[in-house]
Amino acid sequence: MGPPFEVDSSEDMLVEEQVANMLLHQRYNPAIIPRLEEYVDHQLQKEKYDYDANMGLLKLYQFHPEKSNSKKIVQIMAKAMLALPAQDFLSGLYLVPQQSLSQEPMATLVELVSLLETCMFELFWQRLAGIDSLRKTIVGFDDAVRRFILDVVARTYSSIRLDLLGQLLNASTEDTTSAVLKFGWAVEGDVATIPPNTENTAKPSNDRGEQLGFAVIASSRSIM
Repeated sequence: MGPPFEVDSSEDMLVEEQVANMLLHQRYNPAIIPRLEEYVDHQLQKEKYDYDANMGLLKLYQFHPEKSNSKKIVQIMAKAMLALPAQDFLSGLYLVPQQSLSQEPMATLVELVSLLETCMFELFWQRLAGIDSLRKTIVGFDDAVRRFILDVVARTYSSIRLDLLGQLLNASTEDTTSAVLKFGWAVEGDVATIPPNTENTAKPSNDRGEQLGFAVIASSRSIM
């Protein structure tokens, strides 16, 4: 096994190149498992995400169950959840041992993904306490979830009250205002205005209908 990965921020690109090269030439060699596990830790600490490397590690665990690491499986799946709306979590489920899905904290992760995809955001934040220790090990966890929620809101509304949005984001009014401004929204008084996009702009229709709600949009995304 080679030397440990550098974790200094200036070496991030080198680390990624090392992993890509390793997967290119030794993807099915169980000897690379410790290196890939170390790379998972790197992703948790550096707000990085490498779908190919993580799925490669899960596949190696599948081929070599005696080398499987349940902690790393959970960490990989947590990072996959933070990649929503990409379907990485669903892809990972096919590589996770069936018996693990009913065990904690994996069972809670599966529930949390369902809550996000059905846009039950306030309940998501309540249930998040079930994986609080895992959450604390992942730098940028809450920010990643909030980016997903803001993306869903932007696809649904042209404007929204800051107090309502704060409830969905589990954030104070001040933090909510800061987040939407970074997202390029405008704030006037207690209302955030979302720039027009192809999904939040009214389209001509022969039928009179109300604006799509969260659950309608989410129903097409649900993995459950």
